[in-house]
Amino acid sequence: MATEIDPGEVVPERPPRFPRGDWRIRWRVALVGALIAAVGGSGWLLDQELGPRAAASGSPEGLTTGAWFCPHGGGPGLRAWVVITNPGLERASIRMTTLTSLGEEAVRSFSLGPGRQTFREVRGDDASAATEVEYFGGQVGASALLQSGTPGGGVAAEACVAGPQREWFLPDERTTEGENAYLVVMNPFAESASFDIELLTEGRIVRPAALTPFALGPRSSTAIHVNDHALLFEAEATISARVILRIGRVIVGSTIVTDGGIRAEAGVSLSSDQWIFPAAGYAEPMEVVVMDTGEATTEMTVASQSANAQRLVSGPEGLSVAGGGVGTFQIDGLPDAGAVVQSSNQTPFVSLLRLSGPNGDVANLTGASSSASVWLVMPSVPPSGGTQFVVLENPGRVDALVSFTVIGARGGAALAAVTVPAGRTVTIALAPTVGKRAVSVLVRASEGTIVAASVSYSSGGKGYAATLALPMKNLG
Repeated sequence: MATEIDPGEVVPERPPRFPRGDWRIRWRVALVGALIAAVGGSGWLLDQELGPRAAASGSPEGLTTGAWFCPHGGGPGLRAWVVITNPGLERASIRMTTLTSLGEEAVRSFSLGPGRQTFREVRGDDASAATEVEYFGGQVGASALLQSGTPGGGVAAEACVAGPQREWFLPDERTTEGENAYLVVMNPFAESASFDIELLTEGRIVRPAALTPFALGPRSSTAIHVNDHALLFEAEATISARVILRIGRVIVGSTIVTDGGIRAEAGVSLSSDQWIFPAAGYAEPMEVVVMDTGEATTEMTVASQSANAQRLVSGPEGLSVAGGGVGTFQIDGLPDAGAVVQSSNQTPFVSLLRLSGPNGDVANLTGASSSASVWLVMPSVPPSGGTQFVVLENPGRVDALVSFTVIGARGGAALAAVTVPAGRTVTIALAPTVGKRAVSVLVRASEGTIVAASVSYSSGGKGYAATLALPMKNLG
């Protein structure tokens, strides 16, 4: 069945053809068209409740609407794509809009069939670039990819987010020599937004006057060059950012362009006393970045979970970050293992893993605060392909039985189910099924729960990327 998958092919931007006389389908298409027209005229969809949701009573077959927001950024010599995957049984109508500091740059509307994936190239040479993906008719997932224009250059993968929040945390904004960090803030809504930005290191809090407050007009995005406002001192390892909304709504991400590659992350909007990181394919040690988001000190432990064992690797005294502070810790874990960072005093915090690939490219991996039954693993390689893996971590106490459906541009194929034992991390190589082609994978746990991610090496071998999968609650 692997020969039937061609994830590199882009779905044509044209409406589907339906048999004459099928009035139900025609009525649905008319309804979709009317909604898209309303969205184009007023931003109606984005100004309503966000995230996937069923249509109102009376809509045909309980159609789903929602939106994803991708603050991916870019830079000179970079290329960018947004990947959209439809893992469901209904055709989805898509409206994709690229925003920059100049406002709306491009709007594209197309449809995506059930069990299909498409790559869409978007603005990648502008640090302020961001993309919104609205969908109607079927639930879809979306992620963003950045690639250096040099042969065999770095790759970054970023999961898109489902809606705005009042506060955003970005743990990794490091500004050492050769690193340029950008906060990408998008406002896809009809009203202006205003927010404050705090920059935190291991020893200080910086509140730049130019960023307190910062105003952003409607239907636009911006890139804030962190290097212009704070550089790391010799004793500091990390700059983290906190974005606090005053007026309106925004979505925040981060792009860091270095001499050796690219890394990206979407902002985190909640604190938790536990973060789960299904990681693999990196060179030791990993770096655990922690933001204490409250006033009390956070005491933590780190457990390393591989395919064969689990071990506490945070030392006999554990780790500690003062209230409102930032900490960066180098951890030697088990080989090719995921991690669970757990508060030992029930204090919520935000965390991120900074992982180095075998050839030097660095990736940021955002964690999950809890496990789930259904995940959509988005590609972490560009359309040119690479070597991709699905990583499954089971932080619970019950073994999980997991099945897979690989999704490409021409459809899907099922893989053999696997068991992920409690307290273990299992890595599934996709190359035997799809070769080097970029695919999405729908992951379902029929017993137990898991956390899923994608890690990959680009075709040139230098690029290393990692991104958390999207939980798909409505596909359970």
